[in-house]
Amino acid sequence: MAILSTLTREALPAEIQGLICQHSRARFRTLFQLCLVSRTFRAEAERVLYERVRLPKTKNIRAWCIALQSRPKLAVRVNDLILYMPPARLDGSDNMVDFRLLSNTLRLCGNLETLSIFPREGGELYSSAQAWILDGHTFRLRKLVNSYFRPMELWKFVNSQTALQYLSFTHEKRAIFRRHTTGPELSLMTLQASDMALREYSKSSLDHKVEVVKVNIHYRKYAMETETIVALGQFSKTLVGLKVTLTGIMTPELGRAMDRIVSLVALNLPNLKFLEIIDDSIMIGYPSSEQPLLGFPISLPRLERLMLRPSARLYVELSDSHGCKNAAERIMASLPSLKDFSLHILGQKAYAYPLTIDGQAGYVWKMKRLSNGVVSSMLVNMGDI
Repeated sequence: MAILSTLTREALPAEIQGLICQHSRARFRTLFQLCLVSRTFRAEAERVLYERVRLPKTKNIRAWCIALQSRPKLAVRVNDLILYMPPARLDGSDNMVDFRLLSNTLRLCGNLETLSIFPREGGELYSSAQAWILDGHTFRLRKLVNSYFRPMELWKFVNSQTALQYLSFTHEKRAIFRRHTTGPELSLMTLQASDMALREYSKSSLDHKVEVVKVNIHYRKYAMETETIVALGQFSKTLVGLKVTLTGIMTPELGRAMDRIVSLVALNLPNLKFLEIIDDSIMIGYPSSEQPLLGFPISLPRLERLMLRPSARLYVELSDSHGCKNAAERIMASLPSLKDFSLHILGQKAYAYPLTIDGQAGYVWKMKRLSNGVVSSMLVNMGDI
């Protein structure tokens, strides 16, 4: 630090000071110490410190609010804010958040573009009714991630954010979107939601300019993938990318969901360019099938990139690397427009390679169609990815 103090007295160029502050290894404590070197270092270090703010505890939130209230000019530097909120309490305990102070501080952050609000570890999801703290501010968000506020409490705020391009809301029991709306239209480029929230959004009167959808289909006692994928048809004119994650418990009655979803996508979203399906469901008492993965004609004439991670327990052919290669080559050949295809196998015995991840074997068949039409393929162990 003494060396830096000497250098700054000799007019270290501002560009060099900026590079030092922006170095990837410059952590919070380092930046804080740089603020003590000189005024010029402090200006650049503070810009980096306040540009992206992560507040994991109540005391951090309070200290940040007090700092910005005393120095409002710092607030305009805040671009990305991550809040970990404790439950609101009325007993005056240390965990209580001063929502009025937080609201007044957010009012100063006119350049805020990304806002993520989570409950602190151990807190209940979607339990707070204090979403009023987000109303009436001048910032125009491009990305909002929420798992803290109650869904319906957020509606007024979401509807006012006409510049919103990414909305992540994955609660399973309630949907944030109302069927009938008034006011400005909401146009999203990327929407991440549960299957229920997605279906509700598709019924709303909002502008459906959605380009990318990330949806979690959670299996309970019944399957809702048909209703969910059909609802996606509302976005067929603009949708280019879709990521589907399957969770919950998969029973024999629900069958092979990945095959059904691909056929539904081909029927309702024929113009899709990018598709990713990940099966993270828990299989219960379902034997492997001799039927191949996607062993039927697929009509997706514009699909360029495909990633599949099926449950290998459902397919006999995926029990070893040779069968996995045959499946990948068959799917690649059935989609002439496909440029990149990867087939991920995870959680099986190490039939091909002994390396494991958390005790589970995994490998990926990667295939690429070159400009001359030749298809190249490569087997990659997940331990090397």
